[in-house]
Amino acid sequence: MNLKATSKAAVTVFKIQVPPAGYQIRGTFQGFQTSGDLFDNFAEQVKKMLNLDIRAVGIIKVNEVYSAAPPNPGAKLA
Repeated sequence: MNLKATSKAAVTVFKIQVPPAGYQIRGTFQGFQTSGDLFDNFAEQVKKMLNLDIRAVGIIKVNEVYSAAPPNPGAKLA
């Protein structure tokens, strides 16, 4: 779906650990940044960790946060 058309976005992240941790962040898409401090810092970290170059950073205004891992998957956290 086109972020610019709907302005809705959701991202799910997991951290592999014991016990596992996972979160779904739902929010409003604010736009892409292709330069500036935020972009530069994120691009540097991605390059160090994954040896990848990025073209933009998507900005999401967080509206809701849900658990995506046991013991309460789907529970609204914020």
